[in-house]
Amino acid sequence: SPYAAPLSFKDDRPEVLVVGATGSLGRILVRRLVLESKVRVRVLVRDLYSSTLEKLPTGVTYCQGDLRNMDSLEYAVTDVDKIVFCAGGGSWVEAAEGAKDDLERLQALL
Repeated sequence: SPYAAPLSFKDDRPEVLVVGATGSLGRILVRRLVLESKVRVRVLVRDLYSSTLEKLPTGVTYCQGDLRNMDSLEYAVTDVDKIVFCAGGGSWVEAAEGAKDDLERLQALL
């Protein structure tokens, strides 16, 4: 046949989950990771319809979840190679206290 079958493409790049991707630091990190194209980027977001998602580049995979809901995190962490935690808000003290609790919940899944 003159027509070749399409080649299937398997992306073997490692996958990184970015928690806090819509924050100031997270957006910069996601943009950099996408531009470098060395990893696949998955982001954890609370709301798939938030206008803040428009600030993220194309080429990321969105996972809806909340750090306070363990069930919602199972898909987000499935088959990822690395997790980068950029979540936090408010003052540094509040962010550090909240991040400690969030990290403990995330570590419980791993």
